[in-house]
Amino acid sequence: SEKSMRAAIVFDIDNTLTPPREALDRDMAERLGALRRPFALAAGSDLGLLMSQFFEPLHAYGYKGEFDAFICNGASRYRCRSADELDVSPVDEFSLLRHLGPERFAALSQLLEELWVDPRFALPESVRIVGPRIIDRQAMINIAPSGRERGALSAEARASREQFVAFDEKTGYRARVMPLLRAALDQRLPDND
Repeated sequence: SEKSMRAAIVFDIDNTLTPPREALDRDMAERLGALRRPFALAAGSDLGLLMSQFFEPLHAYGYKGEFDAFICNGASRYRCRSADELDVSPVDEFSLLRHLGPERFAALSQLLEELWVDPRFALPESVRIVGPRIIDRQAMINIAPSGRERGALSAEARASREQFVAFDEKTGYRARVMPLLRAALDQRLPDND
């Protein structure tokens, strides 16, 4: 109801309930279990990553209850029930492939692959690429210039992210790349097709 929604608490996961890309710890699981108000989650990650990072640890630490999770930046909604068994079921799932159709999705994927060989998108040698740079999360595509490991980040991946952040802050890389990417998307995937 509208009244209960005003009393709900919504949490992000990375840097709020857990360190970035690390599993939920017992203390935070117990704090969530002690809440007297309903809560929901909002996360940029997909279900596979959140299962090991949040849902499974929460259940393993004894949490009993039900909440909704809005994942892939809110594009998909799941209901999580944790009792004797853990049940994470879709309420509303968005699929980028289904939305665009196979041909437009393939064109988008090809465009993103080409992005990394374009000299305008080159990174300096000081920024190591660790993991895939294009991650299909079903409801969205994550573009990670320095790569993105699945699951918990290794020391090498953390260092790579820090190198990229410093490079981006110094050069405005993302701010320069976005208009070029938008123009390429408009040219290759016009809305009127």
